[in-house]
Amino acid sequence: MLASFLLSVLVFFGRGFDVVHAPQSAGHFRLYRDSLQGTWQRFVYDHHDSVPEMYQARFSGGGNPAVYRVLVWLEKLSCV
Repeated sequence: MLASFLLSVLVFFGRGFDVVHAPQSAGHFRLYRDSLQGTWQRFVYDHHDSVPEMYQARFSGGGNPAVYRVLVWLEKLSCV
């Protein structure tokens, strides 16, 4: 996380950038998104997480419904 932050600072103050592309499971990139608000740079979050669906598929009967709901809630929270 520190290395990607330092690299982004170097690029930002060097040649600059137009878009930040953040892959899934890189929650720390949310800090970059929040810091870019109000600037003209674009932030693209590449979300393709299938944890709730994988949880249901792994366990017969779909697993514990409460756990599934928490996983869905966490997935939605990651996109806010």
